[in-house]
Amino acid sequence: MHIKFIEQNINTKDISSDFLLKLFQLFDEQESRDKSSKVSFGIKEGARKGVINANSRLYGYNYIQAENRLEIIPAEAAIIKKIYELYASSEGIRRIINYLNDNNIKTRQGKPFCKSSIKRILTNEKYAGINARLKYSTGKVFNKYSYPQIKPKDQWIIQDSNKIPPIISKELFEECHALLVSKVNYSNQVGIYKGITDYAGLIYCGMCGRPYVSNMDRGRRFYNCKTKKMKGTGACNNKNISESKLDTYVNNTAYRRALYKFKVMYKSVLEGMIERLQNQINEDSNLQAAQLKQDFNKYKAQQGKLLNSYLENIIDEGIFKQAAADLKNKITETEHKIKELTKPNNEILQDIKYIENTLSDIDNLEIKDQYSREEIIAGISKIIVTDDKVKIYYKVAANIRQLIKKHNLESYYEQIIAE
Repeated sequence: MHIKFIEQNINTKDISSDFLLKLFQLFDEQESRDKSSKVSFGIKEGARKGVINANSRLYGYNYIQAENRLEIIPAEAAIIKKIYELYASSEGIRRIINYLNDNNIKTRQGKPFCKSSIKRILTNEKYAGINARLKYSTGKVFNKYSYPQIKPKDQWIIQDSNKIPPIISKELFEECHALLVSKVNYSNQVGIYKGITDYAGLIYCGMCGRPYVSNMDRGRRFYNCKTKKMKGTGACNNKNISESKLDTYVNNTAYRRALYKFKVMYKSVLEGMIERLQNQINEDSNLQAAQLKQDFNKYKAQQGKLLNSYLENIIDEGIFKQAAADLKNKITETEHKIKELTKPNNEILQDIKYIENTLSDIDNLEIKDQYSREEIIAGISKIIVTDDKVKIYYKVAANIRQLIKKHNLESYYEQIIAE
């Protein structure tokens, strides 16, 4: 089988053409090397001049390509900040993903967050307003890596950039990054105990709010405040607590009492909450939103008529563009007003639906005579330690307490919700 190159008039059948083919290959290879060298030089010069490397897919930001700068998207930025805060509070990546899924928080593409996407967020300096360039290498032409390799940090170009508004502080980024690196190192040590305890991520300091961390002393496990451990008693002087003492609070009797309280007392609380939330629905807002919806539909219909007029040459292009821009602005503005008016009512309706589902769960809840230690710990939402006092919050009522606070109903139910 032979190949004929028509443009060059070369045929592999002709042995004398072999030299020319190899020569052309050399030319092409050198051209590729030259292009690669020029691209690399351009990247280095751009990095030196403070050009940021970004795209429209960066979660939390909108990339203004014409101005080479990033603009914060508030809703997404709030999620980025929450991810960092959770991680700094010793919540692992899997727990963060569970939190996002439980709150129906998705990526920009409408998909659930995964482990790799959380790791990318936790290692991206841009969220702290830092422009880190030349961080990765893809290899050289004809010797490319299968995926980008991270280079030694002394080869990076790191700059503070006014083109990147920070979402989190540098201190929070460094804290999370150091924690992530330490966990990555441990995860590579197969078969080595990784320090995960039964109470991991559950105990919090009642003074400074930081999590308690696990320690060992002559074979006995105890927990102390992370602030106290890292910065000393001058920053936080809350007392340590032994695992054996925690176990005295985590018992079958206390857990059954919490479940019984939830089943018997919270049912009346929830029924009262539904009634009060229904009274909070703003009918005037619904009426205004309905009127705006009519305007919205009218503008959309005008948009269709305008397009038909242009296609049928009834109006010229200049008039069409101006009228189309005006209608687009009206539609966008009206849509925004509708969302602002209906958002509070929609949230209330969602909360009412959640409470109704919870009431159904209460009816189906069966309280056992005996629970295992694992079942009891799995049912704990949070443990607050303040000096010698230990307060345990259980998952069965955690979301209800949040709804009570969200809608300022504490005064009605403070006696019942007290743990």
